[in-house]
Amino acid sequence: MLIVIVVVLAVCSALMFYLWRVCREDGLALNAIAGIKTSSTMASEETWLYIHRKYRAVFCAAGIILVIMCMALVAYVVVTGDISGRHGNLWWIMLLVGCMALLATVIPVGIVADRDAARYNREHGYARCNDR
Repeated sequence: MLIVIVVVLAVCSALMFYLWRVCREDGLALNAIAGIKTSSTMASEETWLYIHRKYRAVFCAAGIILVIMCMALVAYVVVTGDISGRHGNLWWIMLLVGCMALLATVIPVGIVADRDAARYNREHGYARCNDR
């Protein structure tokens, strides 16, 4: 069980670092899968690129948090020898704390990015995505 969780966390972390790199270099193209998706950020390609270039650090922060979660679970397995995760609840607590840190990072940034995108849209004359 813990091995599966570690693999999933590692893949998610790699995805976050990939999104950070894409936002930093080329800009993340408007899409329906990944990114800071609100009606304000999706109002135009220009707004989308602006927001993802400005707030790209959130992807790096999320990747770092996921790496820390992954390393904490690996350390738990090494120290306790409990690969299945059946001998204690400490790993659940570590996972819960990591998820709370991830949410405490991503949600406020999403709210601020949405407000910033709404301001950017007003300044540049774009309607929100669901106002069209």
